[in-house]
Amino acid sequence: MSRRGTCQIVCSISIEGKKIEFGTKLSIEPKNWKQAKQKAMGENSLYINETLVKIKKTLIDIKQRFELEGKTYTLQDIKNAYLGKNQKIEVKSSSTTILQDLEKIQAIRANQNAVTTNCRDKSYFKQFKAFLEQNNLSNIASQDLQKSHLLAYLDNIKAKGNATTYNNNLTWLKAVFLI
Repeated sequence: MSRRGTCQIVCSISIEGKKIEFGTKLSIEPKNWKQAKQKAMGENSLYINETLVKIKKTLIDIKQRFELEGKTYTLQDIKNAYLGKNQKIEVKSSSTTILQDLEKIQAIRANQNAVTTNCRDKSYFKQFKAFLEQNNLSNIASQDLQKSHLLAYLDNIKAKGNATTYNNNLTWLKAVFLI
């Protein structure tokens, strides 16, 4: 406990009975922490709870990204990726195409998102797939997709003149490719 009477909120990640922890840089008075709900109450609770939701989502995204890339990983790898520490991760297989990986991503996102988000995801996926096919990129290996390809796709959207569509596609790309 600090001199101000607050305690750091610790994030615990567990998979298959194994557990690792790290500090979140969030602090709270113990009386304002509801252990059973894993939520803050009282002063600054909205900010703390929103930040904890973002941390959880980011950790899930990191784990899914490792799985989609066919990488072996440990809890330490997830923690290090979250904290921005580079870790060398072994690649199991590199034979999947970008379209195969996008289909996997879409399936994972479909299980986590609301129906309206899934409809938008399908639409963005369809647009991106059409772009890849038009530019003979649909059969490239996922690791060969470059930032320049994504920028060319966004330029294509921008050329159509709809700023909302551009921003929505940019947001989708950021979510899918973690850029």
